[in-house]
Formats: sequence, structure tokens, C-alpha cells
Amino acid sequence: MNPHVEIRSASSDDISEIAALEKVLHTYEVDPREQWAHFENNPDRVVLLALVNGKVAGMVKLNLVYKLSKIMVMLDELVVHEANRGQGVGSNLMAAAEEWSWSRGADIIDFTSREDHAALGFYAKLGYEKRDTNVYRKLREGYDGSR
Repeated sequence: MNPHVEIRSASSDDISEIAALEKVLHTYEVDPREQWAHFENNPDRVVLLALVNGKVAGMVKLNLVYKLSKIMVMLDELVVHEANRGQGVGSNLMAAAEEWSWSRGADIIDFTSREDHAALGFYAKLGYEKRDTNVYRKLREGYDGSR
């Protein structure tokens, strides 16, 4: 981990930085203000930000999920600005995500990832195992999948 990376929970003051990070991941326009209300003041959800020299360098979104047999966290949208990659930002975010998850009693952290060799190697280095599973999706009628 990089000691020069600061991790903190996002607040509504960080919406513009979150929007900039969303643009790194998505080819469509994302307005995080629409979804922020679902994270703000919800103890089962958090957006963690990584700061380098006081500037937002990356983020990860976490959602605690209660199932009958286990408690898990769905990790959503780990992203690091391209200029900050290779500086330990992603590793620090993942360590903070694990700390947040385990401290809330989660047994598992799950997420999906694109077939990006660098990302797959990164997750494997951190001890994550690729699952042999299929991801299914059904969109609500009228929803175009753009957010």
C-alpha cells in the first residue's frame, strides 16, 4: 500500500469528482446526483475516495447485501484516474474496501470485471479468485441501460 494515498468516504461535496471518475468507466453520460441519495446516510452503502496530494485519484462503491446464508458486499465501480495508475491507488482502495466490508460482518466480496488482463492480474495479486459463473441481466421496460 502507498502511504501517500488518503482514503475517505465521499460526501455530497464530492459529486463533481465522482462524475469525472464515472466518465473514465462509461461511454455514456452519468449524473451521480440521481443516485447519491441512495448512498448518503445509508450505513449499508459507501463511496470511498482515494486522494493523492489532496486530489481525488480514484473511487470504489460498496453495497452491503444481506442474504439468508451470508452477508456479502457487492463491489461496484473501482476506478482510478489514468494518471494515477501504478501508484498504489487501486490497492489502497481495495484494502479500504476489505476493511469496510469485514468490519460490517461481510463474509464475501463479489464483483464483476471486464476481460481486461491488467485488471484481472491486479485482482489475482490481491487474492481474488475468478468465479466460473454467468451474469444475467434483464432491463426494466423503457430503461435503455445508460446509467
